[in-house]
Amino acid sequence: MNKKYLASSIIALIVFLWLLSGLFKDGPDQNVADSQQLSTTESSTPNVPLVRAINSIATERRTQLLVRGRTEENRQVKVRAEAAGRVVALPVEKGATVNTGDVLCKIAIDSRDKSVVEAKAIQIQAALEYAGVKDLGTRGLQAETNVAQSKARMESANASLSRAKLQLAHTQMKSPFSGVVEDQPVELGDFLRVGDVCAWVLDADPMLMIGQVAEKDIANVTLGDVVTGQLITGEFLSGVIRFIGQSSDVNTRAYRVEIEVPNPDLSIRAGITTKISMPLAMQSAHAISPANMVLDDAGVMGVKLVNDNNIVEFAPVHVVEESVDGVWVSGLPDSATIIVVGQEVVFSGNKVKVDLAPLENL
Repeated sequence: MNKKYLASSIIALIVFLWLLSGLFKDGPDQNVADSQQLSTTESSTPNVPLVRAINSIATERRTQLLVRGRTEENRQVKVRAEAAGRVVALPVEKGATVNTGDVLCKIAIDSRDKSVVEAKAIQIQAALEYAGVKDLGTRGLQAETNVAQSKARMESANASLSRAKLQLAHTQMKSPFSGVVEDQPVELGDFLRVGDVCAWVLDADPMLMIGQVAEKDIANVTLGDVVTGQLITGEFLSGVIRFIGQSSDVNTRAYRVEIEVPNPDLSIRAGITTKISMPLAMQSAHAISPANMVLDDAGVMGVKLVNDNNIVEFAPVHVVEESVDGVWVSGLPDSATIIVVGQEVVFSGNKVKVDLAPLENL
C-alpha cells in the first residue's frame, strides 16, 4: 500500500515539474515570436510607388487630317465613231500627247464628199428659185402659198447640205481636249460602227488627288484650302481643294474630296496611292510620345495623369496628328501632369510619389 502511494507521488511530482518548466520556457520564447510577427507585419506594409512624370501645357495648333487616297485624271473620254466606216488612218499612237482638235482616227470618206457637192448644188438651186418667187410675190404676181413652198424647199436644201457636211466631218474623230491617248483599240482596216470606240483620251493636267473624309471630320474641310500629299513613290505634291461631296458613300459614310494639282509636264500618273494631309481648324493639343499611351479595361486609349493630391487618374485622348517626334493628342486639361515612366504598374486611385523629369530627357 505504501508502495502505491509512493509511486503516485513520484508521478505527480514529475508532472508538476514538467508543467513548471514549460511555463518558464514559454514566456521569453513567446515574446520573441510576437516581436518577430510584428516585425514581419511592419515589413509587409506596401511602399508608395515612384513614377516619373512631365508637366505638359497644351498649345493651339492647326492640326492635320491624314487621309489615304489616290491620284486621278481630271477627266477622261472615250471618243466614239458617229459614222460607220473602215479605218484608213490613225494619225496618233497610244501614249501620244494630243491637243484639242487633233485627229485620232479617220474612216473612209466613200461617197460622202460627193453627197456634199450634190447637196450644195440643190441648195443653190433652191435658193435662186426662192429669190425669184419671193420677188414676184412682193409685186403681187405670185401667191403667198407658192412663196411659202419655195422657202420650204430652200430650207430643206440647206438642211440636207448641213447633214452631208456633218457626215463628211464624222469621218475624222478628233480629241475634245488636250491630253494623253491612253488606249486605241482599233487598227487600220477595222470597220467602225456608230458608237464604237476609236480612242480613250485622258486629261492629266491638272491631276487630282482624291480622298475620302469621314463624316465626323468633313465639316472641318474647306474649299480653297491648300493641301499637301505624298505619293507612295516618294514625291510630294501640293494643291487646292476644289470639290467636297454633298453625299456620302453608302458603305463607308465618307465624303469625296478632290484636290487639284498642277501637272504641266504630265509627270504625275493617275492611280498612285497617296497620303493626303488636310489642314483643320486650330485646336488645343498636347505633344507626347506614343509610349506614354495605355489602354483601359474597356480598350479606350488614353494616358495616366497625377492630380494635385498625387492620385493616379486615367484620361482618354484622341490623336489629332502624328509627327516624327511623337503625337499630338486632345482631350486633356490645358495643364496636365502625365506619367511617362511607370504608368503600366499603377492604376486609377493609387497614390504615388512623382519625379518630374524634363520632356527632352525622356
